[in-house]
Amino acid sequence: MISTSILLLLAMRTPRLPAEPVPELLPGVTSGARAAVMEVVRLSLATMRETLRSNDRCSTFLGGLAQVQLDRTWYGTFEGDPHVAAFTDPQDRNRVYLNVNGPIFTYRPGQFAFGRTDLSPAVVPQVYLFHEMGHQLGIFGQDANDAALNERYSALIISNCFQGRPPSGP
Repeated sequence: MISTSILLLLAMRTPRLPAEPVPELLPGVTSGARAAVMEVVRLSLATMRETLRSNDRCSTFLGGLAQVQLDRTWYGTFEGDPHVAAFTDPQDRNRVYLNVNGPIFTYRPGQFAFGRTDLSPAVVPQVYLFHEMGHQLGIFGQDANDAALNERYSALIISNCFQGRPPSGP
């Protein structure tokens, strides 16, 4: 269930389509955390753009509109359950919210993620962001209340976008 503050946030914000999307942070995120969050997202988006250009399997899996969708996406943040990474706004698929308490920003080497323990902190945010792109493009259905389905969707991202690449880096 989406909290009241998230619904208020959705109602108050107007979409914007920046050339280089960066997160807009909610009040309460410290300036040090803000810089770290923005840097993780900036680096992840840059690497994702390159992956879509250079990895035919990934770009084919996500379809011809993947690059366009990446450019249209507005990224916001919220503070929530540490097991939740992100969600795509069901009312506006161009809006993705990232949990500053979630694994996109808190994953450390050796932790269990996507059925593995060998992913680097550089790869994990990209897997989650590509996963959300799958929702945005209609490739993936609703998985918020189905952990097994959510895990299968992430496994599809890994096998199509990161197969053959070292699991330790982008």
